[in-house]
Amino acid sequence: MAQVLQQLEEPMKIGVLQSLGSLTPYPELGDELYDFAMAESLPVRIETCETMAQWGDKRALRLIGDTRYRLVRDHPEIADALDAANLRILQNIDDPRNRTALVFRLVRTPYVGDHIRLSGLDTLIEIAPANFSSMLIVLLDDSSPVISGFAADYLINTQDPNLNQTLVDLFDTGENPRKAAILNVLVAREAPEFNALLEKVVEEEDAPLYTIAVDLADLPHTREALDVPRLELAMRNGDEQVQALAADMLIDIAEELATRVENNQPVWILRNVLRFAPNLETRARALEAVGTVGHPEGIELVEPFLSDPDTGRQASSAYIQLARGLIEGDDREEGVEMLSFLAAGSTYAEIVEQAAATLQQLGVDTSEFAVQAGFITRWWVLGPFAASDTPEILDFPEGPIQIEELYQVAGRPRRWQPISSTLLPAVFNLAARFTPKENVAAYAFCNLEFAEPTEAILKLGSDDGVLAWLNGTLVHNNPASRSLQVDQDQVPVQFKQGTNQLLLKITQGGVDWAFCARLTASDGSPLPAELWKVE
Repeated sequence: MAQVLQQLEEPMKIGVLQSLGSLTPYPELGDELYDFAMAESLPVRIETCETMAQWGDKRALRLIGDTRYRLVRDHPEIADALDAANLRILQNIDDPRNRTALVFRLVRTPYVGDHIRLSGLDTLIEIAPANFSSMLIVLLDDSSPVISGFAADYLINTQDPNLNQTLVDLFDTGENPRKAAILNVLVAREAPEFNALLEKVVEEEDAPLYTIAVDLADLPHTREALDVPRLELAMRNGDEQVQALAADMLIDIAEELATRVENNQPVWILRNVLRFAPNLETRARALEAVGTVGHPEGIELVEPFLSDPDTGRQASSAYIQLARGLIEGDDREEGVEMLSFLAAGSTYAEIVEQAAATLQQLGVDTSEFAVQAGFITRWWVLGPFAASDTPEILDFPEGPIQIEELYQVAGRPRRWQPISSTLLPAVFNLAARFTPKENVAAYAFCNLEFAEPTEAILKLGSDDGVLAWLNGTLVHNNPASRSLQVDQDQVPVQFKQGTNQLLLKITQGGVDWAFCARLTASDGSPLPAELWKVE
């Protein structure tokens, strides 16, 4: 047969092999096909594996193994076919113990596809139900979340009366991931045996496992209930999941401790969390906690993060809380200095607003901060106009806008009116200035003088929509229906040296009607005051 196959073209070889799979082979045919396949192309070798697997020929195991390890590295798409053939042969082995051991070995093989491994588990539950739970315990720490998840779900829901004790007996046979998974299964099963294991873990010096165990036990996050040094060790040496878990517990402990003591212990706990935080989410929460704790030593923890693009907002919010704490104490001067720093230079609009509002409550003049933060504080406004009466000349200005120009709209004159603000943020309330104030629009205009050509970000806030023209060119159009927030829209623009005309159109549906605008560098920092001014 092998000699006949060797004379055929590859498609014919594959066709013949497919036909042979449904036949009953004579004993020597398996040896012939094995020797034949070893010298053939990969497609022919794979089809030979399939044919021999259909016969239940154990020699196919050797052929599959040789094919997989030598060739599959370059052809991963054929791995499933070989593994499926392998499983079919193993399922037909006569000796039950041998069949169970070999199928389980296949199931434990990490490079085999999950669906093949799940099929193997279906086989095991049929042929070895008495030992199935013990086999699943070994798979609790499998590298595949599909397999480990299957094992955990089965063990949690099985009605095996001896399983809890089996879990306890096998607890020390695995590494930490399996131990943690066993603890999780016992908790989910509401097993009383968990408490005994918890006591054992607490007595040991394994910080990562301790962290997992006390979390599962849902112990209070207090200094008295938990071992802070051990949690700090877990935060340094555990995997990312354990680090985050330990860090969250330490943050809770620091916040709770701050309600009972006036010393700097909570700050020292948070200092370590910030130093070893495993991810941005944990660092952000730790910075927020520094503000909640409110100890002055937290200032030096927060300051390095004020300009951090990922956690600067949380750091700035904590900075405001710490500044308020100083002001409420006896250090008003430093607190005001901290708030002024944020009001004049923060890249976060809401932080600027919060800092300015606090300063204004303290009676501090914030007019200079609005300019320092990049807000345009002086405008000329024109309106209101019904949507159908909006003067087209303003939507597409062909030349410089003349402030002295009188506009006739629906038989009524309209003139430019000057407005200014010393507040921070510099938000202009059009609803308080114009009537009517429903289904209308108004314009805001200013001349900006630049000392040199400058790339900048025009940051707009509006209620409702807004359009913007720079030197006669439409640079932004957002027909939104929304409430105003500072810096809602961010538009990259290029200012020329000398005078630049900026024109805004603010549309209005109903209720509130307002706008604001400020200029920043591309990184969000305010433009230098010496670079530009409002004429």
